[in-house]
This record gives sequence, C-alpha cells and structure tokens, in this order.
Amino acid sequence: MNKYFALIPARSGSIRIKNKNQSKIRNLSLLEWAIKYGIKQEELSQVFVSTDLNINLDFSNNEKIKLISRPKDLADSKSTLLDVIRHLINTKNLDLDDNLVLLLPTAPLRVSSDLKCAINLFEKNNRQRSVMSITPHTHPPELSWTIEQDNLLPFIKKNVGKTFSQKQKYNQRYYFDECILLDKISSWLRMDRSLFGHNPLPQITPAERGIPIDYPIHLKFCNYLFPPYDERRSCVEW
Repeated sequence: MNKYFALIPARSGSIRIKNKNQSKIRNLSLLEWAIKYGIKQEELSQVFVSTDLNINLDFSNNEKIKLISRPKDLADSKSTLLDVIRHLINTKNLDLDDNLVLLLPTAPLRVSSDLKCAINLFEKNNRQRSVMSITPHTHPPELSWTIEQDNLLPFIKKNVGKTFSQKQKYNQRYYFDECILLDKISSWLRMDRSLFGHNPLPQITPAERGIPIDYPIHLKFCNYLFPPYDERRSCVEW
C-alpha cells in the first residue's frame, strides 16, 4: 500500500511578519500547530519538518516527526518550495510511488477532514492529478486597483466603473489557501511542473478557515477564529 508523507517547511526569515513561523496562535507557534496537526493524522506515515530554525520542541521526540536541517541556500527568500520538497525527497530517498502532502505552517485553521478529503479525491482520480485546497475570493479580482506613480489605476482597464455595482456578474474566483497540496512523489520531481502540478484537482475550503497568514492582520483573524470550525464545515470537492 502506498504511503503518505507530509512536509512542513519552516525557514527562519520572513519579509512581512518577523519570525512568522514562530508567531503564536493562542499558546503555540504556527510551526508547533502544524506539527501537532501532522501527528494527529492517522493517514500520515511520517512528518518531515524542513527548517533552519534552532528549535527545541516537545514534539521532536515523537517518532512520527523527523527534523531535516535545511541548507542555507534553501533558507532565503529566493529559494522555492519546490526546491525544498525535492531536497527532502532526495535526502531521504523516498519511494517514487509514495505520496507527499505539503503542510504550510501558515494555515493554522486546517482540520483533519481537509487531509481526508484530499486523499479521497486523489485516490478517486488514481493519483494522476495533484490536489490543491482553494478558498473563494470574497471580492472579484477583476475589480482590483493598482497604484503607479501616485496614480490609482484599475487592474483591468475595461472594467472601470462600468460593472462595479454588479459584482454578482463575475464568475467566482479562488486562491490557494495553503492548507493542502498533495501529489505523488514522482510527480514532485518532474522538472516541467509548477508548484501546483499540471491540472490540479480543486478542493474548496470554507472561507472561515481559508485564511493563509501573510500579514499581521491575518494573525489577528486566526486568533479570533481559533480553534477552527469542526467537521460540520468540512472541505468539499468541486
């Protein structure tokens, strides 16, 4: 039977939130919540934590958790998640027919059903397409604005003022909410892939849980909403 592994990437630097992965939600850091989540999931055979942080966590003695020392060239803002994923696969010589899920620490509102739904969807499609968790945008991106040299400009010029009061006419748009990204290990190694893989399968996370932490305000939102809604508001397949 194919195994499922998880990778939790946690580098020390952060541009918008200082020491973001060590930021606290209630009494634990984002990294600790991600590790705690990984330990809880029965579907996962092993949870790897790739980090350059000097951490001393209670979880580090758990046999399910394996710390991977991340090289300096993979710990700056220019390194990519794909590079980190491939470093893990090659370092641990993981079986190409097994599977790997990316658990970013910046999604503390994920629940167990997020992983269960992703694996079910993945298996139902014979593990031929990656599974990506997404959350609906609450405002049409087409109606966004940019600032260039002190000038306020519409992101899409043809939409200027014409349909602002008709938001319902726009198709629903989604963003990667950083809860779940799952694929076969062999697919993670394909050199022609993007982070999300070719033609990923969508899994929709409820808006009250799809809040990836990128700015300080997101920490406040998550602290207010934590602990996350239970399985009554679980993920759905598209």
